[in-house]
Amino acid sequence: MLCNGHRLQIALSVRSCALFIPHSSASIRLRAYTTEPAPSHNVAILGGGITGLATAYYLVKELPRAKVTIYEASDRIGGWLSSKRVPVKDGTVLFEAGPRTLRPSSNGALSVRLMQELDIAKDAIYAQRTSPAARNRYVYYPDHLVRMPHPSFGLIEIISSFLREPIFEGAVWGGLTEFFKEARESSVQDESVGSFFSRRIGKTVVDRILSGVFHGIYAGDVWQLSVKSLFPTPWRDEAQAGSILGGMLKSRAEGLEVTAREAAYLQTMKEFQWDPLLKATLKDTVAFTFRDGLGTLNDGLARYLMGSGNVEFKTSTPVASIKMAEDKGGIVITSSKSEEQETYGHVVSALSAEQLSSLHKDDSMKLIPSIPSVTVMTVNLYYRTPEMHPPGFGYVIPQATSFENNPERALGVVFDTAYSPSSDDVDMNNWQIQNADQLKDARESGQLVNINDFAWYNLPNKPNIQDDVKQRGTKVTVMLGGHYWTGWPAFPDEKEGLALAKSLLERHLAIKEEPEVWQVNIQKDCIPQYMVGHEQRLKTAHTNLKRQYDGKLRVAGSWMAGVGVNDCLRSAWEVVQGISRGRDGTGLEHIGSSEYVRLKPIRPGTKKEDE
Repeated sequence: MLCNGHRLQIALSVRSCALFIPHSSASIRLRAYTTEPAPSHNVAILGGGITGLATAYYLVKELPRAKVTIYEASDRIGGWLSSKRVPVKDGTVLFEAGPRTLRPSSNGALSVRLMQELDIAKDAIYAQRTSPAARNRYVYYPDHLVRMPHPSFGLIEIISSFLREPIFEGAVWGGLTEFFKEARESSVQDESVGSFFSRRIGKTVVDRILSGVFHGIYAGDVWQLSVKSLFPTPWRDEAQAGSILGGMLKSRAEGLEVTAREAAYLQTMKEFQWDPLLKATLKDTVAFTFRDGLGTLNDGLARYLMGSGNVEFKTSTPVASIKMAEDKGGIVITSSKSEEQETYGHVVSALSAEQLSSLHKDDSMKLIPSIPSVTVMTVNLYYRTPEMHPPGFGYVIPQATSFENNPERALGVVFDTAYSPSSDDVDMNNWQIQNADQLKDARESGQLVNINDFAWYNLPNKPNIQDDVKQRGTKVTVMLGGHYWTGWPAFPDEKEGLALAKSLLERHLAIKEEPEVWQVNIQKDCIPQYMVGHEQRLKTAHTNLKRQYDGKLRVAGSWMAGVGVNDCLRSAWEVVQGISRGRDGTGLEHIGSSEYVRLKPIRPGTKKEDE
């Protein structure tokens, strides 16, 4: 590993990666249809965000003769993935309005596969497990940052932290006694995450730690979100093994129990022809992003689709309604502007549940039961002074933190310099090894080359960085709102959002310096909330979709089985698998599956690849 001797904090920078498709008065339609035989499938996709783009991509890959039309209400595609490069005095920095990193595990195998197939792995930045971003995660309680335990800290430091910090009060005892606590009554069909873990481990742990984690992922209230939908394994373990620990011990001895659908997915990913170097690089990668931000995924997908010859983009074209064709042979889509109608054999909705329900014009029933969403404001700030926060990925703020210490109703703060190297890091003059040929020889012999805990995948090209500045300053993103703003008649404007972010950073991190550049982003209804009873609502949605559209309307996106980018890719992939195999479906047919299998346990001394 190459080290500088000093590890700088990183500041963001980005070009505008959300792809805009220019238009004049109405929409512009980009198509590249060929004169080949009639298409095998005629599919419409509602929504041009990452889910819609991924659905179109998988359709083109699986069904090369399919005709695909993407309807997007705005003049840009990409949805919540929005990366922007902002000029500063000595260069540019990258701001991410939405998600900023991806994990390569589980559903993340699909984003990695996209990287390989779209040839953008060379543009990625790979943070290794040894990086501060992986090891240092903080929670703000009650009035200071507390670093969460990590195996690399050593037993003495971990014990000292548990004894010293009020945040861990009751955690050890709750963990030790969880095995002996009574399981829930069999009549309980679901409960909140807060209620479940309060019973199993303790309310203090929920209020002081877990609620903060849920702020960082779901921007939601841990006392309202469904444990059955968000923690299916512990929920199932309590019912079958009597406790969470009992289920973990059984999985270790007999193998992890997963749905048959999940086992089939894992096998498919295992059989994919992975680039050996990329696979080796990701083995120790905890998270990755791109030189120009996650918007790179949007760009790569859009380029591929535009060049495929059978995809049409209808931007600035809101959909007014959908209905079954009179002959039941397809679905009729009516656009809002021109009121033109088109009939498609299949329609995939990548819209929110509420948006899709509004298109189904039937006053006698609501197509999708209500699935609420929360609004989040992100404030990106770049300061000239470097290292104005401790090394690490950032911190979350739990519900137990007093109003006096969080009057801004913030959810957390991301240290954006944690997941990309700086210009100093990639300067060969600072390296212990300065012979480029030696590094190339090491790579050719199969060795991985790391730069300050970032894998150098694109060698011999210069390692990727996000912020193109001579000396990187401090870059952070403050997250505000979420469930705290539920029911508010109006949200803070740009000026107020900036003031809230600066006030929080001064109180928590003692940052009084004025930011050199900043950006305020309001993401309305961006994160669906899986409230208690979520699974039953999805089952009802499946029944309604099947009855009303006879398997010709399917749904994909973040409101069913995961709110992250990787989860959206998985739902798109699953929907296309059903279409390509000729199966009727809704995208929700797997909800509540009772078909489980056990994966082979990994024995001590056995390589995972050998199982």
